[in-house]
Amino acid sequence: MRPSLHPRHLRRVASTILLGLPTLGPISIAAAGADLDPAIREEAIVRTTGDPQLNAVLAAIADRFGDAVVLESIEGRNIHRIGFEPGPKDTDGEIHAFIEGLAPAGLAIWSEQNYEGRASEGRTDSLWLSGITNGPQSFGDQYAWDRIGTPAAHARGLGQGVLVAVLDTGIDATHPHLAGRLAGGGWNTILETDDTTDGTDGIDQDGDGRIDEMAGHGTFVAGIVRGAAPEAFILPVTVLDDDGIGDAFNVGQGFFHAIDRGAHVINASFGSTYQSAIIEDALDEAEARGIVVVAAAGNESVEDPAQYPGTSSNAIGVAAVRPDDVRAPFSNYHDKLDLAAPGDTINPRTDQRIVSSLPGNAWGSWEGTSFATAITSGAVAVVRSQRRHEIEGMPPAEVTDLLTGSLESTAVPIDAINPEFEGMLGAGRLDLGSAAALGPVATPAADLNGDGRVTGADFGRLLEGWGPRPGGHPADLDFSGVVDGIDLGLLFASWTG
Repeated sequence: MRPSLHPRHLRRVASTILLGLPTLGPISIAAAGADLDPAIREEAIVRTTGDPQLNAVLAAIADRFGDAVVLESIEGRNIHRIGFEPGPKDTDGEIHAFIEGLAPAGLAIWSEQNYEGRASEGRTDSLWLSGITNGPQSFGDQYAWDRIGTPAAHARGLGQGVLVAVLDTGIDATHPHLAGRLAGGGWNTILETDDTTDGTDGIDQDGDGRIDEMAGHGTFVAGIVRGAAPEAFILPVTVLDDDGIGDAFNVGQGFFHAIDRGAHVINASFGSTYQSAIIEDALDEAEARGIVVVAAAGNESVEDPAQYPGTSSNAIGVAAVRPDDVRAPFSNYHDKLDLAAPGDTINPRTDQRIVSSLPGNAWGSWEGTSFATAITSGAVAVVRSQRRHEIEGMPPAEVTDLLTGSLESTAVPIDAINPEFEGMLGAGRLDLGSAAALGPVATPAADLNGDGRVTGADFGRLLEGWGPRPGGHPADLDFSGVVDGIDLGLLFASWTG
């Protein structure tokens, strides 16, 4: 269903044309408070049982506001973004009450207003410090890797055979650090295109006086995932603009796209103070398929309002800590968080910083729970790579329990050095080295039958999977969405005979 677009949606699409990357200044954290994210006054999201119920919803909204049109729909799920035109006398409370009342009236499975959300760093005016000339060395030397035990973990698993979806501002596919590790089939939910470039438009979308301040966020996050899980593939899904702003429908779309493309891990370095039904549905579906979602706690240094999906029950919520495991001064805290991980830059001129890739073959340092989240997503990928043959045929709930449980059970307790936040920083600080020690040494991705070798038996399994595989398949070694000659070449490159 592709009806004409609502005027606001047309304006939003027109304002996200990708241009060049700006030069940003040094890191700064400005206290911004913990404001509630706003509802989008003229948009609703509904999930219906089918077209008859959808038509009833449209009729009810049109009867109340004089206008209703389907702007977008999510294929196969009967979830729809609806635009309407409230009058100047319609208060926000009246609009909210009417939309929320559609489901109790039997007109929808659930109904809600569309709400904004954003990258955690976008809330607190956190900008990356650019100009690191020895980027690869600084990236490898940063404190986070030793702190979580990546050297020991990488001796047992590298994320091989695992697809991590990064829902963010896009990814610069040309960066040498990421070249060859991005999967095909990414999607831009804002522009409705396969262009997932991490670019800029030169427009101050959020009116905060800074232009394109979150440009590069997705590339930075993806680089950290790659550092934690060097052989994982990364699926770029654009759900935020270059000011780091998205909305519940676009984010929900991004989750469902990642699910449909066969992602094993979904990184969500963003949040909203509104617990959206569309995102909760996506999290439920991910869990039902054994997909682990990792989400940021947020950067306002508050417990309330909580940020979602970081405090959702079916996502790993991640707080940020300093090199000494003390809570980063910006990190949110909550008893529904699950883990903490390095995310604070203490001194941007030393190895006590978070370093990663930025668009234009650049490197920079940044700080935030987004990056603690990315480290944790990479950790999940490493553990899954070790267990990928063990979990074949395992009930999805057991898969997620195994993966999250291995990280939580081995986390380093940090409550004693964070007494004011006892029980609010999750099970402790991530210790990937200890988590990886619980599992076997991962075999090559081309080991399709799990015998530890790449032989004719794996060649046969690859041929059995030959052809389009948009929903994922073990023989799709480069996660392109098709098992083809490239995968065959990768298999022969790992051949042991």
